[in-house]
Amino acid sequence: MIFDNADLYQKTVKSYADAAFLAGPHRYGSENALIFVQINEGLSSRDGEEVKNIVDSL
Repeated sequence: MIFDNADLYQKTVKSYADAAFLAGPHRYGSENALIFVQINEGLSSRDGEEVKNIVDSL
């Protein structure tokens, strides 16, 4: 998800954190780029780490 509003970004991050048991472990965000990614838990930890690295680099 791409946001143009930091407040909406933060609310989304919090909502997914609150629902972590449903959203799965792969939730990555960049506060600088206002991008948030959620991937279902079927993703491997290795691939999740790769996605996290990409998002962190934004």
